[in-house]
Amino acid sequence: PSSISTIEQTGDGNMATVNQDTGTSFEASQSFVGQAGNSNSATISQIDDGQFSSVEQLSDNNTATVSQGNPGLVASDGSFGNFSTISQSGAGDHTATVEQTGAFNESEIVQNGSTNEAFVQQRDQGNASSVIQNGNNNFANVNEQGQGTTLASGQDFNTSDIIQGGDDNTA
Repeated sequence: PSSISTIEQTGDGNMATVNQDTGTSFEASQSFVGQAGNSNSATISQIDDGQFSSVEQLSDNNTATVSQGNPGLVASDGSFGNFSTISQSGAGDHTATVEQTGAFNESEIVQNGSTNEAFVQQRDQGNASSVIQNGNNNFANVNEQGQGTTLASGQDFNTSDIIQGGDDNTA
């Protein structure tokens, strides 16, 4: 199947770039970028099959970057089926970065307010992360990484939830 990418832009000075390389073409990758604010930037890179990403930028001067898959793991089916959503609203000037290099990882970033930063890195498989930032000048850094691929080892399937309300929080 073919990969699907949808870009909707209604503001001024927005930039969206999507690169999709489905590897084996077993399952289509999908991406959506919606930009209603001004001067936003969204970059999505999807390698391998079954990736899903959604970026919604409703305010101004936001940056969102999503990287899914690992070219070195395509042949072994070790980097497919990742899911990522980013929503940026409020006064704007947000930065959100998601890097998913394993399989079946899920990430959600919601930024409302001004000048919030969130960085999520997920390796191996089955990790889940939710970062919700309401307020201003908040910073969140999530690094989920298992050491092996065996479920019995207890090193995969990490879960992280960060909720920041107010101003100047760091997690």
